[in-house]
Amino acid sequence: MAFLMTVKEAVLRPISLSTIPRRNLQWILYSAVNKIDKERIKIIGPDLACAEWLVKCGASVKFHGKSKTIEDYNLIGATVGPEAKLAEVYAEEATIMSTGFLHFENVKEVQKLRFKSCGLFDDGCISELVRHCNKSIKDIAIENCDVTNRGLQLIPSFECLQRLTLIDLPSVKNVDTVYEDLCKALPGCNICLTSGGISRRSFPDDA
Repeated sequence: MAFLMTVKEAVLRPISLSTIPRRNLQWILYSAVNKIDKERIKIIGPDLACAEWLVKCGASVKFHGKSKTIEDYNLIGATVGPEAKLAEVYAEEATIMSTGFLHFENVKEVQKLRFKSCGLFDDGCISELVRHCNKSIKDIAIENCDVTNRGLQLIPSFECLQRLTLIDLPSVKNVDTVYEDLCKALPGCNICLTSGGISRRSFPDDA
């Protein structure tokens, strides 16, 4: 299928954009911005490279020791040095997809993540986060994203998780059962799950 061609092929092949279905063209563009640049990672390090990818996709980031979030790609290098460590990620309507989450490899100190209305955020994204950041993430929120029960089953693999917020996940079924399973698997974690007209939380509203 046409949308599976590589970005390089799409650039080199003389095609008319009007002949490509809009959804397929978007997929090509999203795949390009999520592509791993190994040389860039070697030059500036995994944390800055991960931050650059996130900001290019429309997210904002915060580094340890810095009070302000960064949402301008050009400010990353000007604001922090090469030894800076990524601390927090805020992604709303960002075009992040699972292939891009390979950027989190060797990002060791990220602690807080927010994903809201990211149409390409799915179970694969959670899988990559578990693979690379399961020992550092303490607080994660996922709202209105394409996550299923299978993805939520991976959440307990975050070894240091203290707070989990899940809101409006239309692909998640049996919300009460999911909530109970998460509470059993994460007894020390504050959990809020609101979806499908059901709202459950393991901590007071003012906690």
